[in-house]
Amino acid sequence: MAARAACADAKSADYFFPPALVRPWMEYTDAARIYYGLFLTAMGEPSLMCGGERIEAYRLLRLQSSGAPVAVRVEHRDGVVSLFVTKLEAPTWSLPPGPVFERRRETLNALLSPRATFEAAGFWNLETDPKEEELGGTVWLVEARVNDTYHVVVRVGPGDDSPVRQVGNALLRAAGVSLEELQPDAPGVPFRPRPWHPQIPGLPPPPEPPPPPPVKNGESLDLSMW
Repeated sequence: MAARAACADAKSADYFFPPALVRPWMEYTDAARIYYGLFLTAMGEPSLMCGGERIEAYRLLRLQSSGAPVAVRVEHRDGVVSLFVTKLEAPTWSLPPGPVFERRRETLNALLSPRATFEAAGFWNLETDPKEEELGGTVWLVEARVNDTYHVVVRVGPGDDSPVRQVGNALLRAAGVSLEELQPDAPGVPFRPRPWHPQIPGLPPPPEPPPPPPVKNGESLDLSMW
């Protein structure tokens, strides 16, 4: 898709991701875009989908339920290749996300640009969101922008042979980040459990479940749906 020259409001669902990004297990259409955007906002990350500048950029947002959320961005601008790595305090399931416990920026050799890896994996032809029911796992959300062209792909628990896993691992390698250091029990990863807030900011609360049916004397009550 074409990148947008003008950015939407930073708090809207349209700021980071296009409407094609829809998760089947989220009740509201914009829930996935807002949910993933919460993490990029907490990390201080820019939108790759909008802005009029000519830029080549690649980003991985990796969300593991109990581990540390991480974003790796490689940006090629004005002949300089820059690497940005941001990690949030674990766990991912605790909302709102954050705070940041590691942030670094480095300059890379231009030969380390991940463009060839993305092209070899057929990234630009991958479906954004297959909209298939998934049993859970780590979210791998990968974006790429080359000048006016933008694409985003999200997969949950992709296998080792998945193209999304391949390009994501390429970004992690460029950043020198191993999966082991993102685990909740890894040295240096702050882990401060906070209350789980199931409602995503900006969306209406889910409807209340219907009350259980009345039970007559001698009948058993099936509570499996409550």
